[in-house]
Amino acid sequence: MKNRSNLVHYVILMACALVFLACAVILVKTLVDYSKANSVYEDMTLNADETQAIPDENDVIPERILSLMASYRALKQEYPNVVGYINIPSVSISYPVVQGEDNEYYTTHLITGEENKSGSIFLDFRNSTSPRLAPNLILYGHNMNDRSMFHNVRDLFTEEIFRETLVEYICDEGVYLYDSLSVYVTDTDDPYYAYRFYDEAEFAAFFEERAALSRFAAEYEQVSNLITLVTCSNSATNPNQRFLYHGKLIKSYTDFGEEK
Repeated sequence: MKNRSNLVHYVILMACALVFLACAVILVKTLVDYSKANSVYEDMTLNADETQAIPDENDVIPERILSLMASYRALKQEYPNVVGYINIPSVSISYPVVQGEDNEYYTTHLITGEENKSGSIFLDFRNSTSPRLAPNLILYGHNMNDRSMFHNVRDLFTEEIFRETLVEYICDEGVYLYDSLSVYVTDTDDPYYAYRFYDEAEFAAFFEERAALSRFAAEYEQVSNLITLVTCSNSATNPNQRFLYHGKLIKSYTDFGEEK
């Protein structure tokens, strides 16, 4: 009887050891993925003039905008699959943007094509790559535990940060600036991902609906194109829950001359 009891204890101990080993392997792989992804994306960070990218009433292109565009063009030469770049200084989000043939591939792949849990920041595959032609430019990114990718979207739920945030989106045709319109928690049943609208009236209704959902009221004088940032809330009880941020287009700079 005693030998049987010892055997049971031994089996339980071995099972616990195997579970611990498996967890350790998963943890190490996760940390390696974090490190690899951060290293890749740090090398792609755009260089920008430190001044604020405040729209100029005289249509003079600020130095910051010029430096962002020059840096983006250099990045694009090295990584032709890049379709844009999202830069939000107020919450330390700064990443290249890619677009796949679906909305799955880049959830598990870096822009280099390497498989990695961090994935990439990617544009909805149905969107035009031109913010001018996309009334709702939709970007997705993971909410990573190491505060990378779109984790810091949650900081936009702080009213002071929400109101001071200016989103810079750089792409082949220029630099687009978006001011905060709306931030809220929703789920995948919500049609926040609408990208095509029958007419201006339908889009205006969508715009106003998104503004009304916001945790903080934001003023706007007119309806304008949107940028939408989507990330998981990482809710253990509701895996379909999402953090949403919408910015309204307030200025674009597209006259940079011929690309060198």
